[in-house]
Amino acid sequence: VIAAPKKRINGFAVGALVASCLWVCGLGSLVGIVFAVMALVQISTVHQRGRVMAFVGLVLGVVGFTAALVLFVFNGSEDAADPVLSTPPALGEVTVSSCAINPNGTATAIVRIVNSLDTPIRYEVTVAFQTAAERAVETATPPDIAPGENDTVTVVTEATFSEVPMCKIQDVVRSEAGG
Repeated sequence: VIAAPKKRINGFAVGALVASCLWVCGLGSLVGIVFAVMALVQISTVHQRGRVMAFVGLVLGVVGFTAALVLFVFNGSEDAADPVLSTPPALGEVTVSSCAINPNGTATAIVRIVNSLDTPIRYEVTVAFQTAAERAVETATPPDIAPGENDTVTVVTEATFSEVPMCKIQDVVRSEAGG
């Protein structure tokens, strides 16, 4: 008795399953979908094995690609959606006007903020106070600043200093006012 030759597994079916499992930010899923469709067409015409493998690759590919789309659409932060707010403040937009030591040893920085954008902006300003031996960091949030307007914010440390510290802007976070 001669056994019938064993049908080969379709290569695209294997590729569909492997590519869909790799995912690669949705790219593998897309390749998996294409390979799965090609495999299903070939399997039905050439009568190869691998229909279930191609179908699983297709399902995983669709699920993976859908997940990639959802992540792409809904994962953007507000700053990423608005490139103006994600860029660093312009030179002179946020500056330290003065830095002084108070009678109780704490330090005060006067920070000037100029909103040169065309929308009201909420600023969060972090100031570093530093001497050779001491360091403190404080954050302040002034009221929203209208377009073209400027404001000053007083930032006071809770730490005490033995001499007048150097004050510098450490960080500025901008967001659209009311957001």
